[in-house]
Amino acid sequence: MSDVQLKCPSCGAPINFDVSSGKMQCGYCTATFTVEEVNQFNGIAQANAELAMAHEQQTGGAAARTLAGQGAATIPNPGGGQMGTVPSAEETGWVEPPPTYLDESTGQQMAQFQCNSCGGEIIGSPDMVSSKCPWCNNNFVATGQLTRTRVPDRMIPFGMTKEQALAAFKEKMKGLKLLPRAFTRAKLDDIQGVYVPYWLYDASVSGQAVFEGSRTRTWIAGDTEYTEHNVYTVSRACRVDYLDVPVAGTSKITANITESIEPFDYSKSTDFSPAYLTGFMTNKYDVEAEQANPRALERMKDSTIATMRDSVLGFDSVQEISSSVAPTFGALEYVFLPLWLMNISWDGKNYNYAMNGQTGKFVGEFPVSKAKFWGGFAAIAVSLFAILGGLFVPFLMPLLMN
Repeated sequence: MSDVQLKCPSCGAPINFDVSSGKMQCGYCTATFTVEEVNQFNGIAQANAELAMAHEQQTGGAAARTLAGQGAATIPNPGGGQMGTVPSAEETGWVEPPPTYLDESTGQQMAQFQCNSCGGEIIGSPDMVSSKCPWCNNNFVATGQLTRTRVPDRMIPFGMTKEQALAAFKEKMKGLKLLPRAFTRAKLDDIQGVYVPYWLYDASVSGQAVFEGSRTRTWIAGDTEYTEHNVYTVSRACRVDYLDVPVAGTSKITANITESIEPFDYSKSTDFSPAYLTGFMTNKYDVEAEQANPRALERMKDSTIATMRDSVLGFDSVQEISSSVAPTFGALEYVFLPLWLMNISWDGKNYNYAMNGQTGKFVGEFPVSKAKFWGGFAAIAVSLFAILGGLFVPFLMPLLMN
């Protein structure tokens, strides 16, 4: 499939995905259409159907999502025979399923594109998939970029508009009492909707752990104070089934950001279509699945041990003595997830923010006004002095008068 700019079936103008309605809307004639209708008009519906069929044949569809904790599941091959299995407990990691490509006719890396609306040249990073043309400002989807990377198994479209994201950001600032007033008037240098590539992992993890729990009791008998300290050994075992554990497939955004804006509601995911990318930046992954695997396993291990630790109740303190986990690896998927990224340059420093484009969950660091901080501290000190002074003055007055 060549690079495309989706056209309005009514007037032929560029058409974009409208977050509010979940449909495609033309900015010129205001007509609205479903994603499927726009795909059909632009001649890519058939390509999407072929892509879906190829993807179904290569991954086995829903069978590939069987949790390995239920045993290795055979994936049927529509052409006969067997194509493979979901990895069993004896295997050492997730196995990335065969990728589905839009076009395998070229293997040369692209970073230069031509706008189909105005013919202008678009220069982008080698992993750029969608952007805006700098010459005519029309949205551009470089589907040809997907020739050398896997097509997402599914994606979550944006659920928040740009205006909603800005309103949520401003509402967040209103609740920050120590935020410098000048910062609230600073202009956002940029707010950009971005589809971020993620890997999603399924697994069943069996865990065992030994904890040391202690209880302390103190009492007084006569003139003597007694303390009793009891220590107990507590064993726990569990099995936790994990579905859709995300790890970002990009190095352009730090893990503390991509993990802080979780969770996403994967029940709202949909099949991939280039139409959803219009109006948003999209980059393909630059972190391979095998590079992301260790982080997925680490997240599952930490969560499994925490589950066992949280079940040890009734103690004053609990300390982990030993633990072990054994994962049974399940399905692995590649998805696009929506983020709003914002940036403010203020007082010689860049402040970067990220927002979950589906739920609105927000993460970022704000500056603190020193004047407000010390002013608040002084106000608290004066209040405490007034309260404590009122208590102690009657006792201090005789001493001061002597």
